[in-house]
Amino acid sequence: MISRPLGTSVWSLVTGRVASGVSRHAWLGHVPARGSIFGRPKGVTVRPTPFKPAAVGADVTDPITVTVLANDTDTEIEVEEGHVLREAGLDVYGAVSRYANCGGRGLCGTCGVRIREGALEPQQWHDAASDRWGYPRLSCGIRVTEPMVVELVEKVVWGQLLPD
Repeated sequence: MISRPLGTSVWSLVTGRVASGVSRHAWLGHVPARGSIFGRPKGVTVRPTPFKPAAVGADVTDPITVTVLANDTDTEIEVEEGHVLREAGLDVYGAVSRYANCGGRGLCGTCGVRIREGALEPQQWHDAASDRWGYPRLSCGIRVTEPMVVELVEKVVWGQLLPD
């Protein structure tokens, strides 16, 4: 395995053989700050996002205010336009789903929130169904483009209520 640092990541060339006996090569990015997800080695990601500083004179947008309602309190957080709501610092997971989730891929349904104001039009069929039937929408699939009010829902894991 050959490794070389690149920014905050380390890229490693990994060689292996598939079932047919043919050699395959792949570059994997190792980001030490991240944890393991479902059997991958700790810190391994397939496509790490490199840091790209804004160019001098580039348009910098003001952050958007998102009001979060949880346990009879409301908190305002500032989110950059276009960022995903799940990555904005919300604690959307319960005690178990904090460790057993899909990492923001929209597969597990554990990061659900209710949008009370400023709701965006659903982009996916499952978001439209959630709105129609009153289910929470997945925070990993909501991009912040305007101010909104979001309510954190009761922590439920696959139909079972668990304490935080």
